[in-house]
Amino acid sequence: EQMGDQIAAALSLQPQMPADLIEVLSSTGQVMASSITELPATIRLAVRQDPAIAESPIVEVITLDFEEYIKGILPHEMSPTYPLEALKAQAVAARSYAAANLGKHIADGADVCSSVHCQVWRPTRYETTDRAVDETRGVAATYEAAIIYAFYHGHCDGHTRNSEDVWSAALPYTRAVPCTCGYDYLWGHGVGMCQEGARAMANAGATYDQIIKHYYTGVSLLDAPSAELTESRVDPS
Repeated sequence: EQMGDQIAAALSLQPQMPADLIEVLSSTGQVMASSITELPATIRLAVRQDPAIAESPIVEVITLDFEEYIKGILPHEMSPTYPLEALKAQAVAARSYAAANLGKHIADGADVCSSVHCQVWRPTRYETTDRAVDETRGVAATYEAAIIYAFYHGHCDGHTRNSEDVWSAALPYTRAVPCTCGYDYLWGHGVGMCQEGARAMANAGATYDQIIKHYYTGVSLLDAPSAELTESRVDPS
């Protein structure tokens, strides 16, 4: 567990930044999810020189299979030593956030970038995190059929935050909820899924969909996995 904490501390580089595209309104004028209702097959990634620096120079733009892209995110946004159900919840959150932000970097000829400005992506992968992606393939969180901006953060201080208490947009699925992460101070913006809380819930027996529905109020899951994989290791590949 101590090693996991050290890895988590090293990976939590900066708070996730809010999307520029939160402007989709419901018929009542309420800010909703994105306008995206389906996951893409591929994604255009602007690869930055240093993923730890939000505006690091872009060195190339590559096109990746969408699920392979998520596999490059997962071990760099959550420790690969975390329990499987927490990793699966992170996979759903990362997949949802990426899909909702398609076109965020259209000026760069890309959809998203590889730094903390979007989500950290690196080519190094792990079997545990690959398994979490494979076992949730095609699963995204939706609100009224649209994929959500699934914000997440390192850990909260016993409760998450309403999005409008941190930014300007009041998203109906990012409501403050109680959290048993075990910390008494905030690490990150506090909106959406608390990663340490997800680990605590998974260790207590919660499944990934229970974790997602706890931290994102009123959401549904876009799809369901159809395959099971064998046990995995934490060795990098």
